[in-house]
Amino acid sequence: MDADGTASILDIDHLPTSPSSGAVAPVPSNVLIELFGTDQPTREMVEQGEDLFEDIERGQGVYIVIYKDGTPSELYFAGYSFD
Repeated sequence: MDADGTASILDIDHLPTSPSSGAVAPVPSNVLIELFGTDQPTREMVEQGEDLFEDIERGQGVYIVIYKDGTPSELYFAGYSFD
């Protein structure tokens, strides 16, 4: 970690389309379908989806758009610090 970093979420500095260091990326549709059986998961589905963390590396984060009644309603963020 650089001397000026915090090794925390504060070091997230971009939003790429795929996972990378120091970034938060969307979980791809095919992964959402694999994890939840749909690409429009509800809050309940995401809260029970522990497998999401298996592919996240240190210093990376992901987000999922959570749906309620077929409409986007929340964002869920998950990730690991650099430490």
